[in-house]
Amino acid sequence: RLDTSFTPLFEREGGCVNAVVEAGSGAIYAGGEFTMIGGLAQRYLARFDNTLTVDATFRPVLDGQVYAILPQADGRVVIGGSFGMVNGVSCNRIARLNSDGSLDESFAPVFDGNEIRALAAQSDGKILVAGSFWRVDGVARAYIARLTADGSLDDTFVPAQFNNSVLALAVQSDGKVLVGGWFSSAAGGNRLTRLN
Repeated sequence: RLDTSFTPLFEREGGCVNAVVEAGSGAIYAGGEFTMIGGLAQRYLARFDNTLTVDATFRPVLDGQVYAILPQADGRVVIGGSFGMVNGVSCNRIARLNSDGSLDESFAPVFDGNEIRALAAQSDGKILVAGSFWRVDGVARAYIARLTADGSLDDTFVPAQFNNSVLALAVQSDGKVLVGGWFSSAAGGNRLTRLN
């Protein structure tokens, strides 16, 4: 049954919400293609507090859509999408924000490609990144890559070759990674495969 107590009004003709994630603090993040929420100008990313109202103190400025959101235990949040700028600073499709919405400029991987569609955390703090890209920090990585906790490319993770976009990631309890997307060949996988 619909919970009528939760009624955020996202505004933008033809817009959408691509990702919704609850952080451990109880905050809820929503990312997508929108320009206002309930009369508050807010583009592409918003945070709701634990009373389910828009957190007006969290006001990052992005220039493109958010497709993936990964809250971290320390209150920061990693976002991925089609954006190229965050708070006036160049960010190639991925960024990490501090809890106040400011940009964590120490986290600055460079992705060459169109967009990041999925993010997932591993138990060791490393971050899996997937989408439509072909290079990370100048190194060839097509559609999926792994970053260390500081945002640099983990060059020990060289996944199976994918031939098209990866749209979804899930880390299983045994550490294996489920991968879904448009691909038709990834070590025998078709649309859905699993990596060690």
